[in-house]
Amino acid sequence: MRIAAPCLALAMAATVLCSCTIKQVEAKNRTITVSGGGQVTVRCDTVTIVLATVTRNWDVGRATSENAARMAKVQEALTNAGLTADSFSTNGYAITQERTYQGDHIVYGQYRVSNEVKIQLGDVARAGEIIDIAVKAGANELTSLSYSVSKLDDAVRESRLLAVKQAEENANLLASASGAVLGKLVSLSDTTVNTFPRKQGNAKISALGIEAAMDSTPLSAHSKTVTVTIQAVYELQ
Repeated sequence: MRIAAPCLALAMAATVLCSCTIKQVEAKNRTITVSGGGQVTVRCDTVTIVLATVTRNWDVGRATSENAARMAKVQEALTNAGLTADSFSTNGYAITQERTYQGDHIVYGQYRVSNEVKIQLGDVARAGEIIDIAVKAGANELTSLSYSVSKLDDAVRESRLLAVKQAEENANLLASASGAVLGKLVSLSDTTVNTFPRKQGNAKISALGIEAAMDSTPLSAHSKTVTVTIQAVYELQ
């Protein structure tokens, strides 16, 4: 019995030792995450104008016929100004009866006819001139005026390149400041791509009165600023 006890203790100790394992923790690669931004401003080279001829009459037939005559003169004037047939088209047509409320009763008014024409110009400098021509021919409502860039993809591409360059510069600066060396690029992704209009000068629409304005309508083309923000992850050595 005296010999058995030490043997049992040795057996238990051997069991404990055999159940232990040693894991070597793998060293993870150190990384750094940075962001970069790129911004490019481009001049608008296209303008879209939407004008309308609006007529009112108690007789719907007279309202429509008067409107048709007005729009025919507007389209003829645009053609005489050098615009091709594919540069303007009908944007919308509506016939409604105006109404007001007096207590619980609806009072019907005149019929309102609206015929919209959308004009697209590659020469933004002619925007004011074309508006004046259309108004003098019979257009009496300006629905919208917008500037755009025909090759916006080029500006987005250039903004991305600038954003990537800035991200790499930021990563190098931070790595150097921490005593590390910048390694290879691990991942790269766009976080935001925004396009903002930038107004250049004042846009004044002075021709839309009861009578056609005698002075030309001064308009200034706008610019658009394309901003791209990216996020990059680099290894640190």
